[in-house]
Amino acid sequence: MPELLRPWVGQVTTPEAFVLLNQLGEISRRVAAAYGQFLRPHGIDFSEYVLLWALRLFDPRRPAIAELRGRVVMSSGGVALAVNRLERKGLARRRAAPSDRRSVLLALTPKGRRLIDGLIADDLDRHVERGLGLGAALALPKMPVPGVGWLAYLKDTEGNVLGLMQADPKAA
Repeated sequence: MPELLRPWVGQVTTPEAFVLLNQLGEISRRVAAAYGQFLRPHGIDFSEYVLLWALRLFDPRRPAIAELRGRVVMSSGGVALAVNRLERKGLARRRAAPSDRRSVLLALTPKGRRLIDGLIADDLDRHVERGLGLGAALALPKMPVPGVGWLAYLKDTEGNVLGLMQADPKAA
């Protein structure tokens, strides 16, 4: 079980809590479906995208799969299946940890890094376009923050400013 969910174990004791958890599950399914349309042309699904994102955040360090599991809200079986697919597609590579051969480390391949870096940039653009389509105004166009990533600001219909950031250490 992901560490993020551990505090909730045993807390579903009321009908309201049960309904809330079901609603969260439905939101999760809808997010995965929406991302599926974005990711399908790139040959990956939402769980693979989540793992690629997490690996990119660890990069260049290679996390143990157990450590990676603690950072994403996926079952151990879901992580294992997604890692298998990423490895088959040449997007990630498993290696035994040199200090403890029982531990398995996971790293992006150059192909996986290129894919996730491109998707991250496309995702920011997609969110900016979506905001503009909902009536927001562009307060500051997408710009690089060297060594950090990409940044854009939108102003919503009520005048609130929303900053959008995508990590990309190679942004210049």
